[in-house]
Amino acid sequence: MSLKNLGIRTLTGAIFVLVLISSMLINSYLFAGLFLIICILGTLEFHNIVNKNLHISSSKWVSLFLNIFTYSIILISALEQKYSYLLYALFLILPISMAIEMYRKTKSSIYNIALNLLSVIYIALPLSILNYFYNFPISNASNGYFLMVFFILIWANDTGAYLVGSSIGKHRFFERISPKKSWEGFFGGLFFSILIGYFLNSYFKFMPIEYWIGLNLLIVLSSSFGDLAESMIKRTLVIKDSGNLLPGHGGILDRFDAVIFSSPFVYVYLQFLTH
Repeated sequence: MSLKNLGIRTLTGAIFVLVLISSMLINSYLFAGLFLIICILGTLEFHNIVNKNLHISSSKWVSLFLNIFTYSIILISALEQKYSYLLYALFLILPISMAIEMYRKTKSSIYNIALNLLSVIYIALPLSILNYFYNFPISNASNGYFLMVFFILIWANDTGAYLVGSSIGKHRFFERISPKKSWEGFFGGLFFSILIGYFLNSYFKFMPIEYWIGLNLLIVLSSSFGDLAESMIKRTLVIKDSGNLLPGHGGILDRFDAVIFSSPFVYVYLQFLTH
């Protein structure tokens, strides 16, 4: 990577982190709005690369409607627990998608419906789950602090994996899907994440250390496979990046692949710890 590209990547990353952390610390509504925008951009990006490279006519507007609908329902439930019954409305996604497709009169209805559902499950669902983390009821984890720690652990894993993997990585982790990833990088990310997680938990005291280590392991594993899942999609579509919205980083799906894969696992893990 050239110094110019490194500088662009660093600047983009710094602005991205500043905006993200600011939204977490100010209030839950600002964070929810930011990730609604990310959800919309990710949906448009997903359909652009799929339609272009698979040559089908899946409607981005149908997916946008379904994703915004899903995100909004889960957001309302996350912010106001008394409205959790609204989650039942998510059962309508499949019949709504099928009903809309009846009127589009295309020859690829099954593919279109499948892509609409994949878009909801892969983008809207995991991004909307993040809103539950804002005031998750564990110890001092209110006011966005646990959410901030969640992102810090993902960034620590990503940074450690990159530094160690690019320096001494020799043994391929999953060569068929991502030739550059190594076991050395994986354990480097794990070490960085657990080290930083230990200090964060010592300060915030979210949960017993054994639960915290379990959380770290879960985040490292799920975020690593999130990166691989995104690589699998790009390899299938024969593209390098999902987009070019973020200079030096690629697209929205490139930047949030680990978050998308990790958030459902972390949510389920926290539910087991608190019930």
